[in-house]
Amino acid sequence: MKKFDCVDYELNGKIAVITMNNPSRRNSLSFLMRRGLNGAFEAFENDDNAKVAILTGIGNSFCSGVDTKDQFGLSEEQRAKNAAEMKKLQQAGAYENLSRIPKPIIAAVNGYAIGYGWFVANGCDLVVAAESSLFWQNEPLFGYQGGAGAIATQGMPFHLGVEMALAFKFSAQRAYEVGLINRVVPDDRLMEEAKAMAVHISELAPLSVKIIVEACRSARLSSVVPSSTALAHWLEFNYLGRTEDVHEGFTAFAEKRKPVWKGK
Repeated sequence: MKKFDCVDYELNGKIAVITMNNPSRRNSLSFLMRRGLNGAFEAFENDDNAKVAILTGIGNSFCSGVDTKDQFGLSEEQRAKNAAEMKKLQQAGAYENLSRIPKPIIAAVNGYAIGYGWFVANGCDLVVAAESSLFWQNEPLFGYQGGAGAIATQGMPFHLGVEMALAFKFSAQRAYEVGLINRVVPDDRLMEEAKAMAVHISELAPLSVKIIVEACRSARLSSVVPSSTALAHWLEFNYLGRTEDVHEGFTAFAEKRKPVWKGK
């Protein structure tokens, strides 16, 4: 097993298991977690023996979204240092650029997939979820949209996209019924099912898998990217990040109280 920041990487035959391992923070996407994911996926990318990856989490959360500790628990100097490194990772990091890895990735969702954590699961090629898992795009609770409003209606039927973007919760069963995920299984069978899917893929012709994965991702992006990068959406995204309400939303969460919205 290889260990990265908050992430473990283990190769079992042709199957790489990448595990987010920071249960005390519910596997939230801190700077360290994102750096660890980039390291683990770089190992997967460069490992010729690894034909398929399973991404999962330790504890009761798959990924609980962006870590607010990075917003409020770090000094300005440390935040600036992290931001500079993150900019480099966004340009060249393996996890930040998953589409360059022509190998299938299966999300094994073991608990909460919340906020950006929903995007982590949704960004994989296949998704299998435990019955107790929950999918929740909760940014509006913080006065934010996190990109959900820009792409949710493109990644799924319009009305479901709006429902997801407006912070309604989706159980694993509901997510399966509306076609957001591939499988829902009893909690104790999650990794068994994910590994069975991985074994099936690993036994297929590798060149065929490579071309299929690239073609499917390209087709998906062709419908999502034009909408998600449209000027109006990104103006809204940038605007919300600078509002008093989004600062109040994150502050209230950190202080465990209800936010007081000002609408500005």
